[in-house]
Amino acid sequence: MAADIAKFLSAFGVPVALLIAIGNALWQSHLQARQFRVSLFEKRFPVFVTLREFLVGGEKTVDQCSAFLRETKQGKFLFGTVFDDFVNEVYRKAHRIRTLNEQLLNGHRPDARQLGELQTLETWWTNAFTDAEKQFGAFLRLSSDLPWYAALEQHMDETVTRMDKILNRRTSS
Repeated sequence: MAADIAKFLSAFGVPVALLIAIGNALWQSHLQARQFRVSLFEKRFPVFVTLREFLVGGEKTVDQCSAFLRETKQGKFLFGTVFDDFVNEVYRKAHRIRTLNEQLLNGHRPDARQLGELQTLETWWTNAFTDAEKQFGAFLRLSSDLPWYAALEQHMDETVTRMDKILNRRTSS
């Protein structure tokens, strides 16, 4: 009787050990992915904060604009070229606003086109803060909004829907 129990348990030993090893590998993979996201966040966040701080406040000096470009140059590699394009646009518009305001301060009488351009730039500048959040805020999220079990359920539902479409195409042909 004891020998039968030992044979029975030894037969399940290898599959149980295999399941434990697979579970451990999956857990390690999850932890590494999480650590990767945290590491990216730690690099991205200061660049994003620099962008947002630059967008707040009044007129920018040439030195502030140059410092802004220096402090955000790695954003291209952390967020993609869209971030670099956005930063360059912010930089260009900051310079243009400064130039137009200097002309006003130096006693140049602005024409309607210059006033319209300044208004358009100021409106863009006001909206740029929220635009930056919309465009690049997702890069700073560490996890999805759904708990793991809900995300799994959503993924399974999507998989079943795709499989139904594939099977329906095959049966209708």
